[in-house]
Amino acid sequence: MDVLTGYSVLKNETSQFAAPQEIEVVKTNSGEFTKYQTLSEDSKRTLNENFTHHNESTNSLITSDASDNSHTSVTIYRITLKNKKVYSGTIEETDRFYLLVDKEGNKIEIKKEDIIELEIIQP
Repeated sequence: MDVLTGYSVLKNETSQFAAPQEIEVVKTNSGEFTKYQTLSEDSKRTLNENFTHHNESTNSLITSDASDNSHTSVTIYRITLKNKKVYSGTIEETDRFYLLVDKEGNKIEIKKEDIIELEIIQP
């Protein structure tokens, strides 16, 4: 299936049909798409140039704000490692690694140099 820029392919878990292969193509709104694109470009630059932190404009997208009590819009990330392992969950950034918390509550330290892709996914 070809998916154009600005669209996401999601597993359709709300379908009335129990077809395990069913997917749904959802148009990403322009604001979210711009945010994803900026974060993706900054992540590539951070990884390729061995920076220790993201750009200030994208740093807020991957760090949690302790003063924000709103849990309605939790951002979920998918991290792909060089060894092809894939993790997803919420993340916090430190100098050398990301601390990922998956949906079961497990905390995983992931070294920045082991990451080949960091992307925002819809919860």
